[in-house]
Amino acid sequence: MPYDYQLFDVVKNGRLANITINAPPINIITLEMYEELLALSEELDTDPDLSVIVFKSADPDFFIAHFDVELILSFPIEGPAERSTEPNPFHILCNRFRTMDKITIAQVEGRVGGGGNE
Repeated sequence: MPYDYQLFDVVKNGRLANITINAPPINIITLEMYEELLALSEELDTDPDLSVIVFKSADPDFFIAHFDVELILSFPIEGPAERSTEPNPFHILCNRFRTMDKITIAQVEGRVGGGGNE
């Protein structure tokens, strides 16, 4: 499997995948990172040769930050709020990590914040 991403460096060693989050300056979750994480989660989930996944940061002071606030401020606010009965891509992402047949470890060093990351 290629594991070709701009913001995640993936190194496989046998049944272990070491994934380094590399989105300077503080690993803010941008739309690009979110889309890459969606794709990466699917690729990890379907890789039959993996048993363990370790996430760490390239920056020793920041593991991962919040979702891009500038992007959140650009979301439409017109009309009433709607609640979907179907899971959105974020729910699918979280459920994929929750249910995949791999052990997932976060090597948290430095700060973590926002979006439930704390």
